[in-house]
Formats: sequence, C-alpha cells, structure tokens
Amino acid sequence: QSKIDFYKSLHDPVNEKGWLNRVAKVEQQALEAGLTPLRQSRRQHSVDMDQVLKETQNFIKNIPQGSGMGGASSNAAAVLNFINSFYKFNLNKKKIKHISNKIGADVYPCINTKLKYFKSNKLIEINKKIKSNILLIYPNYKNSTKTIYNLNHVYSKKRNNLIFLKKNISNSYKFYKFLNFEGNDLESAAFKSNKKTLELLSFLKQLKGCAYASMTGSGSACFVFFNNDKHLTSAIFILKKRYKTYWIKKTKIL
Repeated sequence: QSKIDFYKSLHDPVNEKGWLNRVAKVEQQALEAGLTPLRQSRRQHSVDMDQVLKETQNFIKNIPQGSGMGGASSNAAAVLNFINSFYKFNLNKKKIKHISNKIGADVYPCINTKLKYFKSNKLIEINKKIKSNILLIYPNYKNSTKTIYNLNHVYSKKRNNLIFLKKNISNSYKFYKFLNFEGNDLESAAFKSNKKTLELLSFLKQLKGCAYASMTGSGSACFVFFNNDKHLTSAIFILKKRYKTYWIKKTKIL
C-alpha cells in the first residue's frame, strides 16, 4: 500500500502501474548494486523500500505529467539520491551513474544537472555556463512517446558538433544558431499527432525576442530561449492571455 500512496502523491492514478514499475526498477537496480532490501536480507548496506517510500511520499514535483520533461526519470533519480543519502552508502559518481543508466537513459541527467551534449548514445558534460532566459509551455495534453516515435520518419545525419559547441556555447548568437541547426527530428511526427503543437510552436517562434523555440523531446511541452528577460516577461503576459489553460513557467539552465 505504501507504494500506491507514494505514487498517488506524485502522479495521476490512471497511470499508476507505469510509475510503480519505475519504483520496482529502482529497487531491482539497488539489488544488483548490492543494496539488498531488508525484507529479503539483514545484510549490511540493505535497503528497506517500504521505509524509503514512506519517507519520500511528500516529495514535491512541479513537472507536468506527459510533458516530455523527464518527470518519471526525475522521480527515479530522487529516490536513488534519497537512498544513497538516507542510508549513508556514499556511492561514488561512477556507481550512481551505472545504476541510473540501468533504470533509464535520462535518469542520470536528473542527478547530475551539468549541461550535456548527447552524442553516439553518450552524454558528454560541458563545463561552461550560458546566460539563459527560458520559458516552458505545457499545453495540457500528453504526447505518447511511443506514438511519436512510430510516426517519425525524419532522421538527422550523424555529425560531430561537440568542438563547435564547447568553443561557442558562451556566445549566445552562435549557441542559438547551433540549436536551430540541430533541430528536433520528432517535431514533424508530433505535428501529425496533434495540430495544436504546430500552432503553438509557430506562435512561439513569432514572439518578439525569440531566439530559439522547440519541443521538449517528443513533447508535448515546448520551450523558448529569449534574447533578454524583458522579452521573456512580455511573452508571459501575451501567452497567458492567449492560452489561459496552459502551464507557463519561467526557468533557467543551472
């Protein structure tokens, strides 16, 4: 029952099964890493998952479900971080990364929030910061990742842009140019799935000061980079007036 209580506090009960599977996956990877649940053993470095679920039932999550912003993966990352801290396992970065990757490809980026570039199925950290004025817009409908990928027939050619990115990431103009060049292959499939996504993204790109606008992975949320905070603030006013039921939040790159 504790598992159900935990996930009801974070998610829509309609999708309860999927979220319970995530917790089960965290537990399974804990087992493989030698962190044995107490109900199976009393060995040193054991984990009582019922206690973990009880302690984490009040986690606050502000990411809309089905928005394509890694909500489920951030849940798994939060539980893994809690286990490591609460039980004082002091797992090193390599071990945490190994467990995270077993759970899901985008779990580790939720733990290590440094800017990353995805290349050849590997996440490469970039130790530079950029000035960012970002707006997130969730249109209150969910995109099925499976559906979007099945509809997708656009595949970009492999290209090595890492050197360019590392060299020019601090230059806003070149960084936005890089983003526009990279694009998002899944957008055309999302447009087929729901015309609202096309309408929203088209409108976002017309906003004054918009430097780059795109969809978050398979969507349905979109994000916009603005040239300055003044343009972002103005955009919030315009968007809230036009899309009264949409979730709109200002954010930044950590």
